[in-house]
Amino acid sequence: MPTLDFYLDDDLTLLSDEAIPDLEAGAYTAPIELHVWVDKGAASPQPAKNVRLVIDTEDPDTAGTFLRSGLPPQDELWAWMRIVGYTNTADPTWSVPSTDWQAVGAYAGLPVGDIPGDCAVHLEVRWRPPTSAAEMAWRFRPGAIYEEYASPVPPAVTMLDRGVLTGVGDATRAGLISGLAVTPTGTPDDEVHVAAGTWLYQGAIYAQVASAHELDQNDVAPAALASGESYWAALTAGAGSVTVTKGTKAASPAKPVLPAGEPLLAYVLVAYNAVASEIDAADIDTDARVHDRYLCTAIAGLEISLSAGQALGGGTWRYHYGPTTLTLDASDTSYIWQLVSGLFEVTLTETPPESTALLFWEVTTDATDVTAIVDRRRYAGRTVCLRLAGATPGSPGAVDELQVEHDLLYVDEVVFRVSDNGGGSAGQTAGEWFVDGTTAYTSKATDDQRPAIAYDATTLVHRTGVAEVRELRKGQLVRFDTVENPTGGDPARVELTLVCRVA
Repeated sequence: MPTLDFYLDDDLTLLSDEAIPDLEAGAYTAPIELHVWVDKGAASPQPAKNVRLVIDTEDPDTAGTFLRSGLPPQDELWAWMRIVGYTNTADPTWSVPSTDWQAVGAYAGLPVGDIPGDCAVHLEVRWRPPTSAAEMAWRFRPGAIYEEYASPVPPAVTMLDRGVLTGVGDATRAGLISGLAVTPTGTPDDEVHVAAGTWLYQGAIYAQVASAHELDQNDVAPAALASGESYWAALTAGAGSVTVTKGTKAASPAKPVLPAGEPLLAYVLVAYNAVASEIDAADIDTDARVHDRYLCTAIAGLEISLSAGQALGGGTWRYHYGPTTLTLDASDTSYIWQLVSGLFEVTLTETPPESTALLFWEVTTDATDVTAIVDRRRYAGRTVCLRLAGATPGSPGAVDELQVEHDLLYVDEVVFRVSDNGGGSAGQTAGEWFVDGTTAYTSKATDDQRPAIAYDATTLVHRTGVAEVRELRKGQLVRFDTVENPTGGDPARVELTLVCRVA
């Protein structure tokens, strides 16, 4: 097992426990910077997996005894942590995103993910006692939980609900949900392209259509690249748009610190060119890209990857802060389960490997490759489906409308369905939805993501379009229209369902 040690920011002074400095009821203390090292200086350093950072407080009645709960600083979440940087000299391919401040204490920690051996995460710690806190001295000790993937919760929690946690309403959550692939231009130039997609940021769902981002020959300073120099740029997803963060140029440049809380799409290496930047696929690094909700993707051959995610079930809160790779049997159908321990198990039948296992995915393989992936995830939390349906208008026009009666909803998926293809000879049935008279597809002129089903389609459901409007509030009017009818025959009925998560 690797060893995790906490140092002051000089990377020399080892910290075991310290007095909490300058405590004042109702006020934040000045932050302390700590560096969390894994196997620092070891001859054969090992990585620490699925790291979660915590704070313990000394029991004033028993010197030397540090508790994670049962004391005011722990139970009232006086401590706050955030990630502000990292040291990756031993593994330059690794990075960790910066975060916003998060409360830590009893049952609450700061998620980090995997840390390679002989690398460090830089964090700041501060405290804020409530205004009613009694004046007294306290000592703290930082700690870490790692190589674990579940934590007990009161049984009633998972009796009431179980499944994948969507992250909606949880301001500490961020991750990619769908799409957002980063690619170069076909003929390499100074742009990278981000596909349409959705993501989670500070507990809210956001979406965007395809976008292009220019990366010129100037670094963050801005200073122009010279021969032999390059810089890294980071593409992240923030509050409704993609953020580009440039680093500093060098012969061997460091990757920039990411904007706090924004999930990474890709790092892009921009090298010197006498005329203009030329970016190709080899310059785009997506190894640290963070999807959420245990997304399953095929890697190569019989391997699949399950992304980061959180879930509830069987008396445990289950969490993964990074991806997991599984190898499946050839020429079979595999079922991917999560156990009460948070670990994954693969079976060849739908019989649960244990009574509290959660089924996430059904994956089919042939002799050499993954051929089909079927989503079997169920979600914890409240889901509301807003359904608008009716007979297909003889010419494009209004189908149905409804008024939102929930305080706040986030649209997670848009499902467009026709009862039949209409049996026509050309064209398609296309739909669009509006909120208070404004289209949900605000960039349709540049990237039309409105759902459409061809006149001769055999699959009568469309789920892949990206509507940029994702937030619905009480009193808003949602309207569903058809905007195109096929030639020679219309479907009898059309239907639009907005699958929403309650914040």
